[in-house]
Amino acid sequence: MFILGIIFGLIEIIISITLGLLLIKPFLTAKLKITSSLIFLICTIFLNGIFYTIIMSVTLDNYALSYWISYWCYLILIMAGLMSISSMYIFFEYIEYGKVRTLIFGIYSSLVGAIYALIFSPNQIEIYFSEEFSTWMIDLSYYVRFLVFLAGIFVTFRMIKGIIVIYRSVDNKRVKNQFLFIFFGLLISLIGLFLSIALGIFINNFNFIIGNIFRGSYPLFLSTGLVFAIIGFYKNPYAVYLISQKVFKLIVFKHNGVTIFEQEFIPSSSRQTVLISGAIHGVSSMIQTALGTEKPPEIVKYKNRAILFSFKGDLGFALISDKDSSLLRNGLNNFSKIFTAKYSIELKNWDGNTQTFKDANKIVQRAFPFFNQ
Repeated sequence: MFILGIIFGLIEIIISITLGLLLIKPFLTAKLKITSSLIFLICTIFLNGIFYTIIMSVTLDNYALSYWISYWCYLILIMAGLMSISSMYIFFEYIEYGKVRTLIFGIYSSLVGAIYALIFSPNQIEIYFSEEFSTWMIDLSYYVRFLVFLAGIFVTFRMIKGIIVIYRSVDNKRVKNQFLFIFFGLLISLIGLFLSIALGIFINNFNFIIGNIFRGSYPLFLSTGLVFAIIGFYKNPYAVYLISQKVFKLIVFKHNGVTIFEQEFIPSSSRQTVLISGAIHGVSSMIQTALGTEKPPEIVKYKNRAILFSFKGDLGFALISDKDSSLLRNGLNNFSKIFTAKYSIELKNWDGNTQTFKDANKIVQRAFPFFNQ
């Protein structure tokens, strides 16, 4: 029994469960596609830890049975690893572009498909029992190694590029620091995974024991990176979503376009709020008239701005951002519900004094908790 390997596997399982629990809250709040890719990533890492621990625990009591258990566990291990790096790739595509680019993803999918085809082909994988480590080991053909290396380079480059582009575009230093913890954690996990395996394969040609210790220690490198990700998520589980978007202003206005409350998140050179709310009300009314519908618009998009709407009775709520977001939309809807419920009496007897709603900033903190982290 390879005790050290079992310890590495258990560490990976525990850390992946911890990170998964931290992801539940933002997933239930936002239900974004990128959150799903992160949850899928954590699930594949969890599976990786489970099957790695099983392999390290298999004995030689029944040679045929232990061989086939190890063989299929290694196959699942490889597939889970490919799924992990694929989910990282998809995650960074959504973070930077808001979608997955079809052509680039098609090239990457072809590469992963070729790896899947090879590992199920004859003479591409060899499973043998090591007396030195008292466990089953795997040896991959040079074709599989080369394609896995290409996939690793592909995803690593994608992650580094995404980190640089997004980091340069963000003004909020606090969110930047939270972002770095999470994404450098993921990057350390990926690079550690490939370096431990690559160095292990290389050193194995000169020293069998040291080389395989490197190969078998990849869960430790993976777990180390995930610890940084956990710290980042603990500080602000929403940082990964806010890092790629900017929120400028929240406005509450009456049906006649009169502003009753506003809050600015990022200073901008825009016009006075009374002009903005009047224009927003006018655009909303024109869209309803042009379409012949009583339902007001939920969003109006410009080149570098998106105005998200929520309407409650004769009140309009507008959130000005640089792009649409389910996270922001959910926050806006939540804010509108709390605001109308809290000020129901004041709204009926409002005399035009905006100081009536001076405590509404507390509702902003409640409806948009990710701005307070």
